[in-house]
Amino acid sequence: MLSDRTYRLGPPRRSSTSVLIWLLSALIAGFVLQLFFHHLLGERPAAAFDRLLTLSPASVQEGRIWTLASYSFLHDTGAMVLLHLLFNAMWLWFLGRELLPLLGSGRFLSLWFGGVALGGLLWIGTHWHTGGEIVGASAGVMALLMLFTCIQPSHRVRILIFFIPVTFVAKYLTLTLAVVDLAGMVAFEVLGMSSPLDWAHSAHLGGMAAGWIYFRWVYQREWRNPDRATVLRLPRWLRRSRPAVAKPAPETLPDEEVFSSPERLKAEVDRILDRINSHGFGALTPAERQILDRARGQLGRSS
Repeated sequence: MLSDRTYRLGPPRRSSTSVLIWLLSALIAGFVLQLFFHHLLGERPAAAFDRLLTLSPASVQEGRIWTLASYSFLHDTGAMVLLHLLFNAMWLWFLGRELLPLLGSGRFLSLWFGGVALGGLLWIGTHWHTGGEIVGASAGVMALLMLFTCIQPSHRVRILIFFIPVTFVAKYLTLTLAVVDLAGMVAFEVLGMSSPLDWAHSAHLGGMAAGWIYFRWVYQREWRNPDRATVLRLPRWLRRSRPAVAKPAPETLPDEEVFSSPERLKAEVDRILDRINSHGFGALTPAERQILDRARGQLGRSS
């Protein structure tokens, strides 16, 4: 992870941290408003509040498009009170700490709301004729989890299951959730039945799709490989592995634009280190080796 690398440029920016805190605060504020309307104001104000902010086929048909985002700030206030919110907030905090320094505030929020919106749209399409309502930030969490897994597929993740710590490898955790959600969507939601897990499987899958699209068409193309063509392919950890063959590279000098800013140099060093992890040090080009040599001194002086 970025936090484990010795060349890291000091603490994260306050602006990035504040975005995560504001997002968590918005989830908590939405939940508090739900409790206020449902338990203090009575049935009629609570129904009006839900109609205004929850996502449903009726809300889209009636033009309340904002519910594609607002539903993510509401959570279950019934038998699972607090657990639904705590689960999503825990994952948002864990994944946000890792992804914010890499993406920045704007990209992080774009990914979050893209996952929420795409998850809501897939859920709406699945329930268009059966109806129902949906609340919760799980689609946004799944978008963050998919991007995190695409970047760090072998990272070990520790989560609490009934307050028991369990460790998973990120790629296996995400693949398991994707299989469970696909099976739940086909076996229950498409048939108009309630899932025994009480999950919005289609919304989860929509969030995962948003994270994958972001990884393939934004993260890799613009950050890691700006000259790579846009190709629709599965993440590397889902494809069958093939023996890596290092091709000899011509003697080239590093692009001096890489050293124009610490942020750009840091991103380039990340790419080179990931290449070493995948193919070994011998697969580096002479230019990449020179970048590492120069970055060791330059980033070391900045830390």
